Amino acid sequence: MAFDEAVVTLAMFTIPDPLRALDELSRVLRPGGVLRMLEHVRIDQPSVVGKAQDFLTPVWRRLAGGCHLNRRPIQSLVAARFRIQSKTAHLGGYIEAITAGAPP
Repeated sequence: MAFDEAVVTLAMFTIPDPLRALDELSRVLRPGGVLRMLEHVRIDQPSVVGKAQDFLTPVWRRLAGGCHLNRRPIQSLVAARFRIQSKTAHLGGYIEAITAGAPP
């Protein structure tokens, strides 16, 4: 069974192995299928915010059920061979809405 679209909302930052999860999404999406994501992300500008996210993540993961404050879903999507179609930042760049095409 294959799906035309998949939606992941505020989950990838908690999944222990995001590349494995993306591989599974790739498997269930039909060729030409679309993945829509809404995730919080590491903020690179200003750099002090990203550095603070990196510093806080080890403690935050323990307090918040495995949540990583500093994940970069775009990099994971590219590594999993998804094609980024659009990216929209929200809340000062802390939340991103991402649309990506399934790998060929």
